[in-house]
Amino acid sequence: MKRILQMMALLSALLVLPAVCQSGRLSADDQKDFDKAYTKWVNDTRKNDRDDIAKDVRKMQEIMARGGIPANVPYDRIASTGNTYPARSYARQLPADEQ
Repeated sequence: MKRILQMMALLSALLVLPAVCQSGRLSADDQKDFDKAYTKWVNDTRKNDRDDIAKDVRKMQEIMARGGIPANVPYDRIASTGNTYPARSYARQLPADEQ
């Protein structure tokens, strides 16, 4: 009987562990949707379009909730830039007078 309980505990741990490890990560589709909403949010913030900013925030918060990400995590930590060549890689490659 003790052996059966041990096996059941091990089996349940193996089934639950992947679900626990996945929390806080977005699926590929959710990441793509989040990146779109984040880009739109950045552009709307630059234009100071308050109505669209609120819609963008709701969309990002909804995606974060689905992914198990806490609401207080900054959006830029979740969004992937998609830039193969980050802007910093070009820093200081021009002469100082052309920077």
